[in-house]
Amino acid sequence: MNETRLVNKGSQPNYYESLYSKVVGKNATGILSLFWKYPHILLEKPFKSNYGYKIIEVGAGQGEHIDFVVQNYSEYLVTDKNINQLSKVSVNKSSRIKKKLVDAESIKYEDNSFDRLISTCLLSHLSNPEKAIMEWRRVVRHDGYISIYLSTDPSIVLRIFREFTTKRKAKRLGFSGYDLFIAREHKNSAQSLIEILKFIFRNDSLKIKYRPFAFKSWYLNLVCIIQVKVIKNQ
Repeated sequence: MNETRLVNKGSQPNYYESLYSKVVGKNATGILSLFWKYPHILLEKPFKSNYGYKIIEVGAGQGEHIDFVVQNYSEYLVTDKNINQLSKVSVNKSSRIKKKLVDAESIKYEDNSFDRLISTCLLSHLSNPEKAIMEWRRVVRHDGYISIYLSTDPSIVLRIFREFTTKRKAKRLGFSGYDLFIAREHKNSAQSLIEILKFIFRNDSLKIKYRPFAFKSWYLNLVCIIQVKVIKNQ
């Protein structure tokens, strides 16, 4: 096998630069155009208003989630540690939406700096998710909110869904090694992350919902939606 093909097989940079938006992003078509929107809609369902909120989104990628958020906030900070991804987020200079390079595991903001924090499909990718979640709680004020969309890897439902949708789409677009890409990127299982979330938010108001099915199981669903009301003054 050609050595270049071996290097590029399952390549994360190649996927994010060339395929991400077409497979699970704004340029997706067919059933995938509905699927990528689904968890974003679920995550914002409880928030009919964000009036006056200072919001930070961590690991925002190409800014897919912004358009789903009710826009009466005072400020929306779009962050990612990947400058190439962040550069694809279009922001008007006069807008209340700002973008900044921020590492989700080490947020350089003071305690209680934000009213709300949003994370979409990020925790599966992090080297130290527990540290990240503690950081998120630290920068959100008492009575503030943390909204997390969690991939249900390695659920049977998600694996079947990928086999017939995203994996096939990536292959049609010429991407070699989709399963290897997922193995490299999704380092943390849903089961482990849920236990960590339950521990860190044990004194907060924590709600976990599994979708699209009625089963209260990450293994039998596609997405997991976590809503936290932070309670610090005890």
